Amino acid sequence: MLDRLTDQDATQQLWQVLVTGIEAEAPIHVDRLTRLAAGSFGLTRLTADRRAAVAACLPSGLPADPDGDPFVWPPGVDPLDWRGFRRSNDDVRPVDQISITELVNTAVALCRTAAGMTDDQLRLSVLRVFGFARRTQERDARVDRAVTAATRRGRLTRAADGIWQAV
Repeated sequence: MLDRLTDQDATQQLWQVLVTGIEAEAPIHVDRLTRLAAGSFGLTRLTADRRAAVAACLPSGLPADPDGDPFVWPPGVDPLDWRGFRRSNDDVRPVDQISITELVNTAVALCRTAAGMTDDQLRLSVLRVFGFARRTQERDARVDRAVTAATRRGRLTRAADGIWQAV
């Protein structure tokens, strides 16, 4: 089926699978979405060309990721107004496949619930929400990027004592 993407019926089928994936998991990293879509047609391995061909079938007019990352958002959603996040259960996503906006929302919710957190508390707590038992340099850097974005967006502030608080 994915070999026939010039065929309108094949493209329409793929488009439906992509839309279903977006509705189920948005914000979703484009690599995850293309792998899930290909998997629904029985393909477990994707070449870069095939991944690009699948991604080219994404619906037009989808909102852009506010952080410039390759995440797909559903139509009609303003990523800067979206306040959700998905806790990880058994399916732990790689940290680079969790959108900065989702991490921002998590950090804000945790700081609001705890009435503030230190850097280390915030990093570990955010990572635990997404199923990570321990911190790594890569994970900390991703959370730090989210905290910077939350600060820039006016959603977190750092008090004089160094405690992060939700705004």
